[in-house]
Amino acid sequence: MKKFIKIRKSTEIIKFSPDRVHDDYSKWAHKGYARWANLQYDKQLAFKKERIQRLLTKEGLNGIEVENAIASPFQKHYRNEVVFPVRKVNG
Repeated sequence: MKKFIKIRKSTEIIKFSPDRVHDDYSKWAHKGYARWANLQYDKQLAFKKERIQRLLTKEGLNGIEVENAIASPFQKHYRNEVVFPVRKVNG
């Protein structure tokens, strides 16, 4: 469990990214259940590749070529990771 997580809430969006998706599915990103649902699918795949590359570099594994993420034939109604905040109340 990550001990030093700080949760913040945006109070204002100054400018939307041109890569942002505005549809019924983006509500899941807003609620925190599917963090990248409001990002164009090709940008989600690029982000995943960049994230893996950064993690490898951080661990000192430089020079490893990360291949492109494989696109799913289903771009909606799936998520490999869902985050549900849970806390214990009164014992």
